[in-house]
Amino acid sequence: MKNKIIKYVLVFLGTLIAAFNFNYILLPNNIVIGGFSGVAQIFNKLLDITPIFTILIITSLNIFIILTKEEKINLIEVIINAYLFPVLILFTGLFEKYIHFNLHDNILLVLISAALTGISSALVFKAGFEVDGSNMGPNRLKLKKHASPGNSVFYTNIIIVLLSGLIFGFRKAIYGFIIIALKSIIIDRLILGISDSKLFLIYTKKIKEMKNMILKEMNTGVTIFNVEGGFSKKKTKMIMCVVNTKDYFAFKNKVLEIDENAFITINDCFEARGGIKKNKLPFN
Repeated sequence: MKNKIIKYVLVFLGTLIAAFNFNYILLPNNIVIGGFSGVAQIFNKLLDITPIFTILIITSLNIFIILTKEEKINLIEVIINAYLFPVLILFTGLFEKYIHFNLHDNILLVLISAALTGISSALVFKAGFEVDGSNMGPNRLKLKKHASPGNSVFYTNIIIVLLSGLIFGFRKAIYGFIIIALKSIIIDRLILGISDSKLFLIYTKKIKEMKNMILKEMNTGVTIFNVEGGFSKKKTKMIMCVVNTKDYFAFKNKVLEIDENAFITINDCFEARGGIKKNKLPFN
């Protein structure tokens, strides 16, 4: 129950921020960032149809398609995901008389919108939903395999933003792409976190010297495992260790000092957890 409450609170807060951003920044300035709301902005310009009406129609059609194709589905979650955004658009619109953005600096406006969009999407994604229901249902975040949540959003909205450029102008489309690009970065950082360490995989013939340097000078754990060359079939060993980001360059230089021919693979490590006992790792 606690987890469900947290999930729905995240969805509500994220969608509320998205609705505010749509009503007071995107819609008045003709900036399209994709999704059902982006389609609604285009229809509003071309056919003078109220955006909320377009969003409701497309959302309802999407729900109908899902209900006809999906056998196992949480109807309550689908309805919340689908209709919360248009409801909150109506709600935030009630304060139009009291809230005004009179910013003449378009770049600042874009940055504010990108921050709001990224934060709102990250909150909703953490709950397993999409802000405006365009990727309806929990965990429907990826158009392509191996795409991060932020990048999948970017791919989804390219065509809509390009189309908006033909209607609202090239500059507006550029603003939309800037917001989407920044949004994808913010989403990934908020969901995955900022990498505070680096994962090193080191192939070297000087295993003993490398291990001693890591344990004594870097004061971190080290794992040595057996590997086999894919082509040569030669059996050898490889070192794996996690190093704090601030020690990245110093550690890399120390590795190359010991073996200038060492083969090194370095990856961002977003989280390293467990295995610690009395400040020592069990594989030291």
